[in-house]
Amino acid sequence: MSDIITSGAVHSELALAAYATNLVKGEAPDVKKLKKAGMTEAQAQAFKDNYTVVEQFNGVMGGSMTVFEDMTATSTWRFAGHSQLT
Repeated sequence: MSDIITSGAVHSELALAAYATNLVKGEAPDVKKLKKAGMTEAQAQAFKDNYTVVEQFNGVMGGSMTVFEDMTATSTWRFAGHSQLT
């Protein structure tokens, strides 16, 4: 059961980080940008220490995609989000 909870927490954190904008490819995500996306200081710092930005795309219609690479493992995570059109 704890693996399910841990996995859910990781996915939630990745999804939240995907809303950070103007991240730089090949670098750790910027703490200020992660905080602006909704993370706490501690969450943002821990995320920065564990992930790098592989790619980020922001479409003109509000769609976005960010790919993060986990520096502690060999996996790559992909998350997409979008903002509402107004």
